[in-house]
Amino acid sequence: MNALARRAAGLAAALILTAPATFAASALAAPAFAAPALAAPEGATGAACQPGQGVTVAVAFAPIRDSIEIRCAPAASGTIGEAFAAAGFVIETGEWGMVVSIDGAEASELGAQGWWGLFISTTDGWPTGPAASDWQIAQVGASGGPVATDQAYFYRLYDSYSATDDPQLTLAEVLGRQGTAPVAPPDRTTPAEGSAAAAAGWLGRQLAESGDVLTLNGAPDWGLTIDALLALAATGVGGDQAAATAARLRASGEDYIGGPDGIAQKWSAVAKLTLALQVAGLDTTAFPAGGATRDLVADLRGAMNADGSFGASDAAFSHALALIALARTSGGVPPAALTWLEAQQCADADDPNYGSFGWSPGCGFPDADATAMAINGLIAAGSAPDGPAAAAAAWLVATQEPEGGFPSSFSGANANTSGLSALALALAGGHDAAVGAAAGYVGGLQVTCAAVAGAGSALTEANLGAIALDQAGLDQAISAGLDQANADQFRRATAQGVLGLNAPGFTELTLAGAEPGLPAATCAGPSSSPPASASPPPSSPAATMPETGPAVSPALPVAAALAILVGAALVAQRRRIAGQAPESADRR
Repeated sequence: MNALARRAAGLAAALILTAPATFAASALAAPAFAAPALAAPEGATGAACQPGQGVTVAVAFAPIRDSIEIRCAPAASGTIGEAFAAAGFVIETGEWGMVVSIDGAEASELGAQGWWGLFISTTDGWPTGPAASDWQIAQVGASGGPVATDQAYFYRLYDSYSATDDPQLTLAEVLGRQGTAPVAPPDRTTPAEGSAAAAAGWLGRQLAESGDVLTLNGAPDWGLTIDALLALAATGVGGDQAAATAARLRASGEDYIGGPDGIAQKWSAVAKLTLALQVAGLDTTAFPAGGATRDLVADLRGAMNADGSFGASDAAFSHALALIALARTSGGVPPAALTWLEAQQCADADDPNYGSFGWSPGCGFPDADATAMAINGLIAAGSAPDGPAAAAAAWLVATQEPEGGFPSSFSGANANTSGLSALALALAGGHDAAVGAAAGYVGGLQVTCAAVAGAGSALTEANLGAIALDQAGLDQAISAGLDQANADQFRRATAQGVLGLNAPGFTELTLAGAEPGLPAATCAGPSSSPPASASPPPSSPAATMPETGPAVSPALPVAAALAILVGAALVAQRRRIAGQAPESADRR
């Protein structure tokens, strides 16, 4: 690759970085060449985090303002944008999610080509990458994450699309400006209990003990097996077990999805299997079935009706799952399919269920599971964040019970519904208190060392990390143990409940980079309980695959990058897909 191509490729990636992951592909105005280098301000104000204190964030405002501000986001977690907000920066985004201003400094003040570039302190540009000695162009935008303690991020202004110079202070210079006194962590709602890693460890051992496939009444339960695979991907552990399970899914043939002639009835199973293979990085265009191969995405697209619905019958929950799978392909989501889902929402502002989705169109049979999954599908498909998804999130918050759980229309508050709802609200944004309360509720249903050691408890260390459906289920396991009589309920609740413990959205789910082993099921050591929390997996997607890749690459091909330099800049899409997707609520 020559120097011009390398510079173009770097610019193409940098342009994408200022956009949240739901950013849709869009052409930018043709750039002009030759922007002079921006003058660096003489100094900087503020202080970086001390080691172990939080995430350091900085903004270079030149040439609009002759200043660089460095701040510490103590105990920061979540997205990059949330870390900047925790440090007091106000970031505004535009129509397509592009960062347009920080603390009132608008990129447009530099002309049509003004833009904000983002740099990160990891060698590969991803939040989960190894620490770097100097800034690297970030491979995620403001909605990327999760951030981690001792990471650093730097936004700076550019007045030309062709400018990708390094930030005005080196990483060492920024981190060297540490405060002299510890910064107190912010007052925020956090789960009192709950370990995503411990939950994934228990699920992974369940898979290993049953030949890499979970069963029901002695037969493979492929839907639940996929749920467990996605849970492992969401927590970034058990990569070897997840790979073995993915291989079993690929070898399952048509056991789960049926033959091509039954696609009208089995399209939702095709969608779910497609998603699992995408997350595992396996090719969905040549799925082995019946001595031949099938293109699962082509099958799914072929099952779409003229009105945007799928198959012989459709509902918001399963439809959202199909949108999630299609959003991970190069072809994206057909507009008619998104329009159909939006039309299922209760749009009567006078109805108390306004904004909800249910098991029938409009305001019929409103349900938290259907609404949460619809939010996931809407966001994955690129629906306006202040439109149907926002109204759905508002309705969902209103259903939350005082202890933090979310009830389904089939039962009271439970871990399944609460995990999926917490993920949906996290993706929708602006509902941190509700998300934190739901995480606390789910964590309170998890088997911990305290539950194992409790007086009269029948639980053992082998049960550590398992999540009960509800309090009654946990109480029953404490008194009678966790065995074949209740294991299936725990598996389903754990696979979905873990989504409420800071899991990433489905567009960011990948087995790439997952740790190969599982957390040990033991209470030995300095801690009296499983790890307090678990970091979600790397959010970096694997390489783009035609039509069915596991995720869309954040960097444009060199040809497209060169087009930027000659006047046709394209911004690639990296869609967030939300949450875990069982076929139906009755699987609990």
